[in-house]
Amino acid sequence: MSEFSHLPQSPETPSSHDLKIIKALLGDKVAAKYEGTGGKEISKDGTYVPSLEELEKVEEATIESNRETKAEETKRLWMVWANKYDINIEEVKSCAKFQENGEVIWEGDCNWDSKGLKEFPPNFVEVKGSFICSANNLINLSGCPNKIGRHFNCSDNSIINLEGSPKRIIGNFYCNHNKLISLVGGPLVVRGNFICFANQLTSLEGGPIVVEENYDCSNNQLLTLEGCPRLVSATLDCRNNIGIKKMPDRVEVRGAIKASKNQIELIADLNAKGYFYYTS
Repeated sequence: MSEFSHLPQSPETPSSHDLKIIKALLGDKVAAKYEGTGGKEISKDGTYVPSLEELEKVEEATIESNRETKAEETKRLWMVWANKYDINIEEVKSCAKFQENGEVIWEGDCNWDSKGLKEFPPNFVEVKGSFICSANNLINLSGCPNKIGRHFNCSDNSIINLEGSPKRIIGNFYCNHNKLISLVGGPLVVRGNFICFANQLTSLEGGPIVVEENYDCSNNQLLTLEGCPRLVSATLDCRNNIGIKKMPDRVEVRGAIKASKNQIELIADLNAKGYFYYTS
């Protein structure tokens, strides 16, 4: 017996639109018989064509059953992205955990160095270990995971600011050898080293306020150290920034300050304020 045999017959002659639905769901033969009978009995065994209302419910249920979940959709998009950049598919299957809400958490370390990346995969929110995306073609950090379990390295790209970068860093933060003109958008507290040398920075405003190990802003175009962390627990390296004249007030450096020999005014200020420093 047909799965629709329990349904009442439809007395109306179906419209062309209705017939398209019937044809799609039940096939050409049924649609042809239905068209010729106006919804009356269509076979000798007493099988009836369901009403349009019932057919639409079946259609909606079919569409719903075929619809991707958020996790399935994200996983499919990740596989397309991984193929584009020659990312190890087996590693993605093993490490990327696709959540019901579509977000993705990476278990362990994630190393995508030198893959030619121009963007990150969708809904990437966390890496449990270290995340390396250095030596790629990134111009920004949009779509970057917000939470990193250990170290973060986005060095050797063409990034101009830190908008979109991780806000929580347990280890080191490397953003050296980019085209940074601003540190705005980066983490405010770094538990390890903060390394931003070899960029185009003229100011440190918007950068971290606490760095628990070394802070390296050497080889930029800095005119001042205003905006540098209030606390640097180890070494502050500001060499090869000829515009720097003095240390800002209320900055605590528990290690040494590295200065260039030609930063004469800065060296005089360091002497006057009693900072421990050395030159090279």
